[in-house]
Amino acid sequence: MHRSRPAAVTDDRTGTEVVVRVCQYPLLDGYPNSDAPFVDLQVRYPDHGPEHPPVDLSMVFGGDLALAVGRILVSFAQEILR
Repeated sequence: MHRSRPAAVTDDRTGTEVVVRVCQYPLLDGYPNSDAPFVDLQVRYPDHGPEHPPVDLSMVFGGDLALAVGRILVSFAQEILR
């Protein structure tokens, strides 16, 4: 598997970390498009005690979905930062 260097940001207020990278598996015989690149997004919520233990989430997006989600995030962020 090929992976880009991770791009990571951490929220200073909550400690939540988001890590994004582009990945690509080699083509598998009999599986067309198995070598299509994808975006791997990981969200890491820190430990905030027994009621809120740490959580790691991982989501995978194809290019079109990653672009659509990115546009939504930018739009919403612009709204709340006004």
